[in-house]
Amino acid sequence: MLELSSVTVGYRSEMVLTDLDLAIGTSGAAITALLGPSGCGKSTLIRAIAGLEPLSGGAISFDGEDLAPVPVHRRDFGVVFQDGQLLPGRTVTDNVAYGLRVRRRPKREIAERVGELLELVDLAGFGSRKAAELSGGQQQRVALARALAPRPRLLLLDEPLSALDRQLRERLALQITEVIAATATPTIVVTHDHTEAAMMADRIAVMEAGRIIQYDVPEKLWRTPRTESVARFIGCTTICDGAVRGGVLDSSLGSVPIDLPDGPVRLGLRPEAVMVGPVTGGRPVGRAVHVASLPDGVRVRLSTAGLELDAVSDIRVEVGADVGFTLDPNRIAIITEASIGCR
Repeated sequence: MLELSSVTVGYRSEMVLTDLDLAIGTSGAAITALLGPSGCGKSTLIRAIAGLEPLSGGAISFDGEDLAPVPVHRRDFGVVFQDGQLLPGRTVTDNVAYGLRVRRRPKREIAERVGELLELVDLAGFGSRKAAELSGGQQQRVALARALAPRPRLLLLDEPLSALDRQLRERLALQITEVIAATATPTIVVTHDHTEAAMMADRIAVMEAGRIIQYDVPEKLWRTPRTESVARFIGCTTICDGAVRGGVLDSSLGSVPIDLPDGPVRLGLRPEAVMVGPVTGGRPVGRAVHVASLPDGVRVRLSTAGLELDAVSDIRVEVGADVGFTLDPNRIAIITEASIGCR
């Protein structure tokens, strides 16, 4: 178990992490994502766990051991940074073997472990290549293999995919997840991309202004974000109040059946939760103020009930046209803090 208690980190008079508490299970290949916008303290937290950033207050322990007196090289944590930080003039084999050689492992053991990991990260046959000759995705896989080579107690990934294009990021995210599972290494990954977090993580810790705002499994996070800021960060573009009575959710955006107890609720709506259709007597109506054709369908911005609402459509929509729309109860997020109106 990795436990963070009232962790505080500051630079001069600026506090980056403030009284942060978090407990992460470290058995098996569990992956925890630290998710949040730039500047919220994600990378600082990773560096503090690794021992690269001194604490201003609080404590970090691993399996009951206080890490404060434990130097970086004794914590037995593997770290992969955004740029990989490989030795560009050295071969792939030299890079992967680096940590093992520092630990003075036997040559035969090093050769076997390097070969095993290059096979695992799909780089068998690349051992003699110089690191600088590899693509960005290949370099990150080498960095991952290097971090895993000494069999660390914990793997820390600091936005390892952010410098890559989206298609490569998604493919490499799945590959990294498979490698982590194969090596049974508990992992913490920093990301600002909620799709990437969902693809990789078993649990997600949402950070905001140096604190953990919510820590949940992905499905619960998407369906019940704790605050409006969390809802907006994970893709909800409209926040609206409603009320449930007898299994029906009523709001200014229409009524839909929903399996919730009676009472006031607060809705977070992603575009996928709102479906555009023809104008009929039973649907609320909005005016299309913007239409965009995207690879995964048509996105429409509607003006309705005094607000603008993002929606998706499988029918042709012209800017300026009036259209009907419905809410998908299976895609509505229910925000758990107090209601404050639609916007």
